[in-house]
Amino acid sequence: MAELLTLSGTPQIGDLEDGQILQGAYQITQRLAQGGMGTVYRATQLSLGRSVAIKTINTNQPNVTQRFIREAKLLSQLTHPNVVSLIEFGTTEAGLPFMAMESLEGCTLDQLVPREEGLPLDQLLHLMGQICAGVGAAHRLQMVHRDLKPTNIFLARLPDNGAIVKILDFGIAKALEDREAGLTQNGTLLGSCGYMSPEQIHGAADVDARTDIYSLGGLLYFMLAGQPAYRGKSTAEILSKQLTRPPEPLDLHVSSRPIPPGVMPVILKAMHTDLSERYQTTNDLMFALREAVGCPSTAARLTLPRSASHGPSEPTVLASHTIEGTVIPTKERLGQAVPLPRRWRKPAFLGAGVAALVALAVVAAWGWQSYSSSSAAPKPSALANSPARRGVTATEIRLGMSAPFSGPAVELGRGMERGLATYFRHFNDQGGIAGRKVKLIALDDGYEPARALANMRELVSDHDVFAVIGNVGTPTAEVTVPFALEKELLFFGPYTGANLLRKNPPDRFVFNFRASYAEETAAIVRYLIEVKRLKPEQIAVFAQQDGYGEAGFQGVAKELRKHGRGMGEIVRVGYARNSADVEGAVRELGRHPEVKAVVMVPIYRAAARFVQKMRDAKYTGLFTSVSFVGSDALAEEFRNLGGDYGTGVIVTQVVPPIDSRSTAVGKYREHLRKYYPSEQPSFVSLEGYLTAALFTEGLRRAGADLTTERTIDGLESIQKFDLGLGASIDLGPSEHQGLHKVWGTVLDKSLKFQALDLD
Repeated sequence: MAELLTLSGTPQIGDLEDGQILQGAYQITQRLAQGGMGTVYRATQLSLGRSVAIKTINTNQPNVTQRFIREAKLLSQLTHPNVVSLIEFGTTEAGLPFMAMESLEGCTLDQLVPREEGLPLDQLLHLMGQICAGVGAAHRLQMVHRDLKPTNIFLARLPDNGAIVKILDFGIAKALEDREAGLTQNGTLLGSCGYMSPEQIHGAADVDARTDIYSLGGLLYFMLAGQPAYRGKSTAEILSKQLTRPPEPLDLHVSSRPIPPGVMPVILKAMHTDLSERYQTTNDLMFALREAVGCPSTAARLTLPRSASHGPSEPTVLASHTIEGTVIPTKERLGQAVPLPRRWRKPAFLGAGVAALVALAVVAAWGWQSYSSSSAAPKPSALANSPARRGVTATEIRLGMSAPFSGPAVELGRGMERGLATYFRHFNDQGGIAGRKVKLIALDDGYEPARALANMRELVSDHDVFAVIGNVGTPTAEVTVPFALEKELLFFGPYTGANLLRKNPPDRFVFNFRASYAEETAAIVRYLIEVKRLKPEQIAVFAQQDGYGEAGFQGVAKELRKHGRGMGEIVRVGYARNSADVEGAVRELGRHPEVKAVVMVPIYRAAARFVQKMRDAKYTGLFTSVSFVGSDALAEEFRNLGGDYGTGVIVTQVVPPIDSRSTAVGKYREHLRKYYPSEQPSFVSLEGYLTAALFTEGLRRAGADLTTERTIDGLESIQKFDLGLGASIDLGPSEHQGLHKVWGTVLDKSLKFQALDLD
């Protein structure tokens, strides 16, 4: 952060006096702030009678003068509502350059964000979207700011007390096409401690837009945590941390504003030491952040309090730093320091002036690839001396979850986690079970099987969980279920309808809440044939190319066999997991004009792109999808695409519509408002909520002497259990699936889901 110097003391070179007129146009009225190399004044533009800000330099050093002139040139090219506007550039009577800029009333981001608390997510998105828009505009003009930090982000008050972001101080910005004519030498430290990128710390002169992406990650962390991502007692300590470890994980469960688990991976990617691993554009960063938060298309408006009123921000001093006094402790797992991941270890070469600072640093780092929504992992309890009693202490029951909190399926993981957490918070507020409260530890697997399996191992070995609940996906389940069975670990309520979790007789340690894909696809195929009167040969399948897509296809094939259509006769197209490359599928279906309906087995982004491309190709048939698509995320994708692509798309559901008046949905909406007031109801989080409700019923029946076997016995004793869904739940030794009911929904012209009778 910039250092604000005193306004009193020895006059500086080029100081302006009250009443002084510059170039016959601007009359100085007040000195506002002074830094080591520049001063800001309030002035009146005489021709218009309006207030403006005058920025000057108070040194005649050639490099500073040249940078000041270059800042003016850059700002003259950059016209954007989120960047401070340059009105005029000139010279004072002393021959020093000055800039006349728009006058701003408001406060800096540093002054706005509550310390140790951060901003609510809706306000954060409102601000971050504007910051990224302004920085992105600079990048499109081949400019890199290089000094993005809280004191350079100004919140200007609007007449109605609203606020608009203004990015300040392009003093060390650079144009990518110029080599700065020797202004920057390799090894020169330009930027602000804690926010400058590793390549800036190295002293590299040749930086690009990804340098600002790193700083944006730092700003995001600051807005969420109310403190910088890196803190320490000295500049050397902070710079060392930046080069050798990722930021400390955020506390996801601050009661006033819980943070979705997917946000921390966004920060880690933005602040990666490897340029190629960062987001490449501000749009990429903002898109990932919106996905992680699950925000609506428009964010909440920020209103500035009347007390948050300050003049233009002070000029930034080159290479100045503010050092926080708190030292971040080393992250520990089970009492042992976590080995430093190779990509975060000390670089072999450090820029001039920095190597000596870092050479003495001895650090340990948090294992950032296995992100946990909990605090540091607890040590195993005294009870955890066997698989049956692990994860249970006198005060808590630890549950684990592996799901995508990053990547294209992020909405599915985020929704399940939020639904589970909503019910568990309600459950804990009611006293839990025998004084024990549920603690959920959620790890990000990016919808990748290998990462999911690694997460399962970590949940058992490091976090000592009692059970796993709400895991997302079929391809991940293909590797995590065998691991759970091997460890005799209860695997409850995964977000998948695959048959591999529904064996006959069932695996003792595996329980499902939802209907299967076979039941969903059977319902939709019956609807297409019996209600819409289509012929079996007019139905095609668009499926993800993995275990999930195969499970859905098998369900369609099983139902079509009843109508004389063999598996090899079904038109089937697809796309690769974790992609939205649907061009091949669209081309292939173009060769089958007989197809009048497509049963989709995808996730939301691929589904939306597929429907868009097919509609653009003049296809007029029906589109249906299974529930795993992520209904609310799918609707949002269609909103982002514009037009009426999504109208008429049918999605089968394994829970009632979220606007139904059933008892279960009413309680879900009530508890969601209570614990996550900014969260919108969704089909996915409703499923997570109901999954948690069924699981805790099993815990209740197991009693105070909680073991895995007693919990399984408790679950298997559930008969005619009514959650208020319009269908009762019956479990038993030969029945480990709670619901078999399938609901129908269809998107209307406003892209809202309406109930659809499938019979």
